Amino acid sequence: MSAISAEYTLPVISSGPRGPRALPAGSPRSLIRLVSQYPDHELTELFEGSRDVLDRILRRDFERWVIPFSGGKDSTLVTLLAADYLMRRRRGPKLVVVYADTLQELPQMRKTAEAMLGHLRRVGAASELDLEVHTVVPELKDRFWVKMIGRGYPPPGPIFRWCTDRLKIWPSKPYVFTGRKTAVMTGVRLGESAHRTGQLMSGCRTGGECGQDFWMRQDTAGSLVSYFAPVLKWRACKVWDFLHLIAPSAGWPTNGVFELYGGTTLRFGCWNCSLVTKDRAAEALMEREPGSGVRELHGFREFMIEQSKRPENRLMRDGHMGPLSLEFRKELLDRLTKMGDATGLQLITVEEVREIHRTWSELRTTIAAMPRAAPRGAKLVPVRR
Repeated sequence: MSAISAEYTLPVISSGPRGPRALPAGSPRSLIRLVSQYPDHELTELFEGSRDVLDRILRRDFERWVIPFSGGKDSTLVTLLAADYLMRRRRGPKLVVVYADTLQELPQMRKTAEAMLGHLRRVGAASELDLEVHTVVPELKDRFWVKMIGRGYPPPGPIFRWCTDRLKIWPSKPYVFTGRKTAVMTGVRLGESAHRTGQLMSGCRTGGECGQDFWMRQDTAGSLVSYFAPVLKWRACKVWDFLHLIAPSAGWPTNGVFELYGGTTLRFGCWNCSLVTKDRAAEALMEREPGSGVRELHGFREFMIEQSKRPENRLMRDGHMGPLSLEFRKELLDRLTKMGDATGLQLITVEEVREIHRTWSELRTTIAAMPRAAPRGAKLVPVRR
């Protein structure tokens, strides 16, 4: 957070004889008034800039505004800005909030996301906001453990990043591509990472529309879906100022996401993510909540990643390291179920275990025909579907 936030408390807007009056569920106060009373010129400019972007999007007459909600700080910020903006108008597009539950989220992140989703549903029921809130999960055949333990996919990596499409993008598509003119509101910000900034600039060069505070990219030529970044220029510290001080005063339950992150720039994702070298978010939670089971999850992740690299745990395909060996898949399933029993966390469902065994039976002949023990240093190639 910025220095000013540490010493400033927002004024009470509505109070009763015993102090601040409780906010009725589903009746958030206007963010405009609260931001105008916050003594931070930069935050005020960022807020007004985001509302200007929403004005421009509104004038394009989209029928639906879709927000891919993760429960993290940036998607939470976009959700609150869009919901508050549309609640102040009698007519407007339908707001659709879609939470793609990968079934691999850290338990603390899922709890925080579900709390906000529940609050959004109450807001929709208590106001005139045309709001839909959806939680989607991957199809059984595309779930992480079915692909990895069932079919033998190695952990996702830069060469074969098979997880994002199957766990997040594909399950959300029915709510994005509906045949209606749709604006997708993303939480991407300049400077968030070199990769994200590169994606934004690439979007500008390939048919997008960019300006000082504006970014837009159309899905494909002639598509009815366009992507926008309403918080393009927000710095992380200003996101935290907004979520920690302003949003709760308006009645939004954002203290949970602030406490989860601790006001830091940590990135929370799947607990078994193999795309990050060091899982700093899990390490922070291990220190903060030593008995939460995160330490066990972190240990399993390290084991899964390291052991998957070992040639003796892989099968050969066309002279290269291919799928995980059946013996190693069985070991992973055994360790995973035992860890779930020990921690009390549901890490894999009964239907996933059944699908894994069904897949093993289906692939028995193929697996038996593939040699084991690839030589060390063998080139890693993607596993074909």
